[in-house]
Amino acid sequence: MELSDVHLEDYQVLLNKGLELLDPGKYEEAIVASDQVLQVNPDSHQAWRYRGIALALLKRYEEAFSCLDKALQINHNDSESWKTKGTLLSICGRHEEEAASYKRAIQIKPNDYEAWSRLGNALDSLEKYEQAILAYDQALKIKPDQYKDWKDRGIALSNLDKYEEAITSYKRALEINPNDDETLKEIGNALFVLKKFENAIEFYDLAIQINPDHYGAWERRGDSLKELKMYVESMRSYNEALSTMPDEYYSWIHKGLILLKTGRFEECIDNLFQSLPFKNDDISWNYFEYFLRSLKKVPNSSQLFKRTIQIYKDSVKLLKDIDDDNRLVRFSYQLGKVLFELGNYTEAIENLKICEQISLELNDISSLALTLYDLARLYHLTGRLEQSRLYFKDSLRLFRRLQDPEKIAAATLALGNLEMQIGKISQALTHLKEAETYYQSQNNSDRLQEINYLLQILQAA
Repeated sequence: MELSDVHLEDYQVLLNKGLELLDPGKYEEAIVASDQVLQVNPDSHQAWRYRGIALALLKRYEEAFSCLDKALQINHNDSESWKTKGTLLSICGRHEEEAASYKRAIQIKPNDYEAWSRLGNALDSLEKYEQAILAYDQALKIKPDQYKDWKDRGIALSNLDKYEEAITSYKRALEINPNDDETLKEIGNALFVLKKFENAIEFYDLAIQINPDHYGAWERRGDSLKELKMYVESMRSYNEALSTMPDEYYSWIHKGLILLKTGRFEECIDNLFQSLPFKNDDISWNYFEYFLRSLKKVPNSSQLFKRTIQIYKDSVKLLKDIDDDNRLVRFSYQLGKVLFELGNYTEAIENLKICEQISLELNDISSLALTLYDLARLYHLTGRLEQSRLYFKDSLRLFRRLQDPEKIAAATLALGNLEMQIGKISQALTHLKEAETYYQSQNNSDRLQEINYLLQILQAA
């Protein structure tokens, strides 16, 4: 809520003896005029209130609170000062105190529409939706033609999952103001939750007719069409949404989901490249990782695989630039894995070494264990057998610490295989037998066949 929205008694208030009317924006002059009144009458609670309003409009909030407290000290029953203080508390995010101020105003003037309406807003901010609805009901008893209260009441009902009642409240708002695009969008949102997607689209269309640049209406229209499996039209809606707000990642995500679902993988890659600069929260990055993992699984597409690697590389660079070490660990690891699968062992090792270093700094044991294990495999493949053995042992130690039996078995099998190659027969036998015990409990015939083959070689030796 902006303080400039507050009823300031038309803001043109004669402070004393012919003082000139204050014009909006002349806040410094208002303070001077208030001070002149206070020189004559230090107990003018109106002057203290007007001075507080002017200071608040200049964003000098602490001084404004002092003035309002002074006004209320002089006249504790000044309902306008209580309302003004409530609005200032709202700006400062102090909603419990805000609600208390409006309640004091209502005690003084029980039929004060503004106090009831603002109390509803304060309670809504506190997520006390049932109480907010009661406050809006009181406000609407006094002024039933206030469409914003009907709309805010509808939002509170929606937050309580009372969508049918919410729609009724929104429609009352539209009877008063039929051109409110936000209310039309809110009806669409309620219908969407009720899975009435065709009806929801009708209201989103009405909102867009009034405001063609309404991002939220285009976005939710796309969602509704996606639910109806009308993917081409859904994509068009997401594109329209992005034309109004290109840095809103939600539409990038849902465009990507449609492209992935419909097998348009190259376009999905393009979508990821375009959206890369806009990722700024956990949801965005989580979806981004989901897309990359999905693209990695697309069969028989080496070109797509290479482009996926490039996105990983760009992501790693971006994460380094923004010092996001937690995500950098994950992306460096995934990039290393992709390069590993592609057979680019040298570059895979470089990225996994980055992951190893950051995991150590963050004390991220889980990521470190996986990284050490994959580095051990890479060192094994590239002939650095002693280094591989040390890394397998370190990864096994961490997997034991994490109590991950599946990873323990994989590491003991790999270590036993390596130890057999370098002639450490007793150690190899111990580790292979340990792995065998686990895989017997899991009835994993493939792994048991592999272990049996290695044990036969050991016996022959």
